[in-house]
Amino acid sequence: TNLVKTLIILAVLFLLLFLRRKHINKKKEKKFRDKDPKAAVAWIFADTMTILEKLGFDLGNGSMRLLREPAEERFGEEYSGKLEEMITLNDRAMFSSRMLEEEDREYAKTMHTATLQHLKNDAKWYKKLWMQWVLCLY
Repeated sequence: TNLVKTLIILAVLFLLLFLRRKHINKKKEKKFRDKDPKAAVAWIFADTMTILEKLGFDLGNGSMRLLREPAEERFGEEYSGKLEEMITLNDRAMFSSRMLEEEDREYAKTMHTATLQHLKNDAKWYKKLWMQWVLCLY
């Protein structure tokens, strides 16, 4: 009976973890699909910066543009150039009165996916599990 109780407790914990992850990812996806592309780009950018932080990039209190050189060293010139474009896109989303287009949201999502792929490729299996199920990064 102790084994059954333990299995039931583990099943309940797994179910709660699964439901929590599903809820968090659903909220994140809703923010990414916001009617206003400016808001969506800002949310996508913030999440991309969180992923870069988990990859070991330290922003500190400096400019986000300081990430370009370390990103280029680690992931190449193409990625760092696109990161620079995404930072500019986020600047427009945050500080410009000009509207953003749906293509801007798609670009931000593409960069988010590329950054997430770097995280998945670089992380050890146990860190991936932690980031996926506990931190709910993806």
